[in-house]
Amino acid sequence: MKKTIVIAALIAMALGAGVFFGGIKYAQNKTRGTRGNFAAGLQNLSPEERQRRLQQFQGSGGGRRSGAAAAGNFTAGEIIKKDDQSVTVKLLDGSSKIAFFSANTAIAKSTPGSAEDLQIGKQIMISGPANADGSLTAQNIQIR
Repeated sequence: MKKTIVIAALIAMALGAGVFFGGIKYAQNKTRGTRGNFAAGLQNLSPEERQRRLQQFQGSGGGRRSGAAAAGNFTAGEIIKKDDQSVTVKLLDGSSKIAFFSANTAIAKSTPGSAEDLQIGKQIMISGPANADGSLTAQNIQIR
């Protein structure tokens, strides 16, 4: 009798582990290509193709554009240089971009932030319109 209970318990644990693993794999496959995994799909593209796809993504959504899409441009990366009015961000492709900010620029993190929170080595995401020289005028900076 004890042997039967032990065997049944082992079978139940093995079945539970299999179902758990299968659920994880299903969830991973389900999220591929969704907005949450969007940036991962851009890593192997050329800078031109990446920009084209980002512009295409920003243009979707009908009339309900908000956040980065409403601002027109966004970029994300590591701060490599900072002064009182700008940050230079190293992008995923190794290039860099300058973003200018002012007292009116919203800077956020899990708690309200300020320009002093923009530190070299921090990961940030910037949204705002592009300038003629390729820089951005930051409307929002999110410290990640």
